[in-house]
Amino acid sequence: MKKFFLLLLIPIILFSSSCIRNNNGYKFPDRKIIRIALVLPGSINDSTWNSGSYNGLKRFENDYKAEIAVVEKVSREEAEKIFPKIAEKEFDLIIGHSYEYTRFLKKLAPLHPKTFFCVTGGETSTIPNLCSVNFKNEQYGYLIGVVAGLNTSTNKIGIVVGEKIPTVEKII
Repeated sequence: MKKFFLLLLIPIILFSSSCIRNNNGYKFPDRKIIRIALVLPGSINDSTWNSGSYNGLKRFENDYKAEIAVVEKVSREEAEKIFPKIAEKEFDLIIGHSYEYTRFLKKLAPLHPKTFFCVTGGETSTIPNLCSVNFKNEQYGYLIGVVAGLNTSTNKIGIVVGEKIPTVEKII
């Protein structure tokens, strides 16, 4: 079971400076079935960021006999109520799949030391059971710009984004 935890956490550790700075490590409970909760800001059927995360978690569930729970369409306002309810259910790993959840998870993680929390696109943290996974958004943002530039007939390109947050700013 520990190998499965390691398999799950390798990408998190590789992409997260907050996990790298944590010298104490994190000890998962020794369970036969890992319990993972995923909180999404949008729908699992949006064919983008949220559905990709959901599909990956479903595959993990099938491959490793994990128990999963997914809560979708969680707004910034709802997050403050929903995350504590999920944490009370003692999941091994709770993933907040939005930069917007960082603030709540920083408050919540110390209150639930037996649960490991991860936020995608979040800010780095020194809290032992909280890490953030960040991608090189500026790299694929650059490629998007190149493709757009090569396909414009007016020599002008633009981008439409949902909200101006740090991860989106890096893409722009």
